[in-house]
Amino acid sequence: MRTSILWHQRDNGNDPWTPVDIAAPLTIADYAAGRDPALEAALRYTPKPPLAEQIITAARTGGVPEVRKTLAAYLADPSNRYADVRDQLIVAPQTLADQEKRNEEALYVAQFATERFPRDTDSWSVLASVGVAAGRSDVADAAAARALELDPNNRYARSLLERLRSAGK
Repeated sequence: MRTSILWHQRDNGNDPWTPVDIAAPLTIADYAAGRDPALEAALRYTPKPPLAEQIITAARTGGVPEVRKTLAAYLADPSNRYADVRDQLIVAPQTLADQEKRNEEALYVAQFATERFPRDTDSWSVLASVGVAAGRSDVADAAAARALELDPNNRYARSLLERLRSAGK
């Protein structure tokens, strides 16, 4: 077994690595049988659309119920074990709100992201942004405030919160 002794931090998508597309863990039974699950998975691999794209398609075809089913199926699939769900849950609600004008679905996905990653300031900032787009200043205000609690230097959340509170006066 090996483990890194160096500290690692995400680099906002500029990481010099490629995330794993599909999980193919090796078991003792595989090893004993001389099977290579990684090679087998690679040989039968057909790329699926990214999660964000699947969410957007689900929103178009069946609204929030279909988005809920898509998320549950994606997360239950063991082949997605190492997928970068967090980033996809940031992209999807922004696209749903800004380009698709599907605010209800955007709010659902953004709220789902904050439940799954409660200490992630980007998720809370996206929820705040989607709340504004959906005309839900209560959601936007609470989300921006939470983003600032997690990161007092979050300029976007601070600016949004100031605009929301000055507009409410």
